[in-house]
Parts: sequence; structure tokens; C-alpha cells
Amino acid sequence: MSEFEDKVAIVVGGAHGVGRATARSLVGLGARLVVADAGTRSDGEGRDPEPVAQLARELGEDKVLGLPLDVTAPEATNELVQQTIARFGRVDFGVFCAGFHHDRALLRTGDDELMRVLGVHLFAPLRFARELSRSLIAGQRGGSIVLASSPSGFFGSAGQSSLAVAAGGLAGFVRTAATELRRHKVRLNVVVPTARTRLTEQLPLFASIKPESLSPDHVAQGIVHLLSDASTDVQGEILGVAGGRIYAFRHAETSGAYLEGNPPSLADIAANWRDVTKR
Repeated sequence: MSEFEDKVAIVVGGAHGVGRATARSLVGLGARLVVADAGTRSDGEGRDPEPVAQLARELGEDKVLGLPLDVTAPEATNELVQQTIARFGRVDFGVFCAGFHHDRALLRTGDDELMRVLGVHLFAPLRFARELSRSLIAGQRGGSIVLASSPSGFFGSAGQSSLAVAAGGLAGFVRTAATELRRHKVRLNVVVPTARTRLTEQLPLFASIKPESLSPDHVAQGIVHLLSDASTDVQGEILGVAGGRIYAFRHAETSGAYLEGNPPSLADIAANWRDVTKR
């Protein structure tokens, strides 16, 4: 019997890509799901309730409740948690995979556009983790939450400054919030996917690799691992998954240069710069 048998998970952004692969994997292991997906296009525009409804029909409407919910609304996560408990009587896990493709140079990015990116890729997952944690703590069973993020927060890439702000903020949030939630037995981690989805398939990376390489199913396995009992002691990790490669992101500091005595001169700093930056 699977450890996920009769457990209940919420999957946000579950109608496509990594979220869909995760939903299918969890149902296959015996879990019941509430899947929230507004059915936007890859650019984040539009609304369509059919993708999440189709997923529920495919996986079985006795096991999956599909909701065409816009999770950027401040009250959305609380509504999502309450509907999950009303339908299945409990909630044990949460996965946030919602996102949209955004590529815009910094100097051409307006405030409205920036806030739209942050709304989906930073504020919504933060609220999701906060509200779901409250429910998991109230249920006194603990649980696990996994948030999907972007490599943009770790590697400089032209046109990705807004996503980088969101991903970097999410990394700092998870590192900190995980330390607060540990005593409540609520685990909080991040997965950074490198996978062929409708948001990424136009990237040069995917032009020369086989369709089955770097698949969403690879990432789903990493997410399910973080939800499982095998990850009971895993907190605040940022896990990268790229096909068969699974790795961890680390924030690191160098040994630095030691310039004793009075505040160093500008010439002293320049002369020791290599020691400041070398790993």
C-alpha cells in the first residue's frame, strides 16, 4: 500500500506541464486531489475552465476536484483550502506550479508588468504556503509543501529580470519560513524545474534534444519525493531537476580578504579583489 493512499493534496497550476505530471503521479499513488488552474494561455492571459475540468475527468472525478481558480486573488488560497476540506475532509500536501512565460528587457518593463509577474510567481506561492501551513498546523498532522520556481533567480539571463526577482525572493522566503515551520512538522521546499513544457518548449535548449528528455515527469518525481516520508527531515531546500539530474542550489560566501586595522584604502581593496571574489 502506498503511503499516499487516501492522502489529500492541493496542486495549483495542475492542468499543464509539471503540475499536470505531478497530479497524475499522486493519483497513481492513491492520493486524492484538488487541482486549481485558471486555464490561462502560456503568456498568462485569458481564462478557460476546460483544461482543469478535463484533467479531473481523465483522472476520475471521484478522486480529483478541478477548480478554475485564479490563485493571485488574496483570498484564493483560503478558499482553496476550505473547499478541499469540505470535499475530502482533510489536506496533507500542497504543490504550487502556476506560472507563465515572461521575457522582457528591464528597460522595457513597466511597473504594472512587474507586479503581474510578482503576483503569480512570488506573492501567490507565498500566500499559498502561509494559508496551507495554517491548515496543516491546525490539523496537527504536519505535512509538506513544495513550490516551483525558476532558474532565473540563480543564473543571469537577459530578459528575465522580473522572473529573477520573483525566484530570488521565493528562495529567501522558503529558507526563512522553513525554519519557522519546522517545529510544527510542516516541511517547505522549492523545486526548480528544467523541463519541456508549453512555457519553455520554444527555448533553444529544447531544439536539439529528444522529446522525452527533460520531461515534466522527471520533475514530478522530485516533487513527490519531497512530499513523501523519505523527506521527513528535508526543510528549506531548493532542488533542481533536469531530466535524470537532481541537484541542490546553495547560497555560498567566499573566504574573502582580511584587511586588518583601519578602514582599508580603495587601493587596498582593489589589490585584494581576487581574494574577495574567489571561491
